[in-house]
Amino acid sequence: MVYVVPLLWLSFQRLFYIFSLFSIFIFLCVGKLRRKTYAFWKLTPLLCLVYYSPEPNIEKEEIMLKKENALLVFIDVQGRLSELVDGSEILFENLQRLLKGMNALNVPVIATEQLPEKLGPTREEFQENISSPIIAKSSFGCCGEPAFFQTLEKTGRKQIILCGIETHVCIYQTAMELLASGHKVYVVTDAVSSRNPANKTLALRRMENEGVRLTGTEMVLFELLGDAKDPAFKSVLQIVK
Repeated sequence: MVYVVPLLWLSFQRLFYIFSLFSIFIFLCVGKLRRKTYAFWKLTPLLCLVYYSPEPNIEKEEIMLKKENALLVFIDVQGRLSELVDGSEILFENLQRLLKGMNALNVPVIATEQLPEKLGPTREEFQENISSPIIAKSSFGCCGEPAFFQTLEKTGRKQIILCGIETHVCIYQTAMELLASGHKVYVVTDAVSSRNPANKTLALRRMENEGVRLTGTEMVLFELLGDAKDPAFKSVLQIVK
């Protein structure tokens, strides 16, 4: 919807320009017209100059993930709850791939914990691949925690990749908050989960309808990599095997 008005204006300009060129042709070829008609055709080249102006510079939206502009948010993979979600074993494998991949590609990671005093800390096997301090929160959406949003804003990065649990609660609410704040949001579908798979399905559908981009673990890593000549290629290749 953002580009509808400019595009309509450009279409009108082009049509008017074509009409003006046609009228110039008539003006040159047909000399014996009535005075009023003659005056109108004589005026159209001037109207052409008035109405036809260069196309506005419409900035193209960056769609592909770029490692210089991306950031991973690792959400609430804690304690007993993380073991209760659907497909936890595959989830943990993909989360580990994501963390190792981000380190290989030098993409920053922000990790959060939901009420760690009650739900426990981030699972130990992931902590060794998280270099920055983990941010504790009580709000379901990460942006509700000032420390998180301040940390995010300091990076200046606008392509935010989400992973963790649960899809229909903390992932979903964080995604909506990030969209509202002007970020591009990517959810790694095989690195998020819920206790009830139906809730995950519903949340992914809702997020996609709202403008979130769905992706997968390998898809994210190779998209960020971009080129087989990248120095991190061999490391990423080993990670996804």
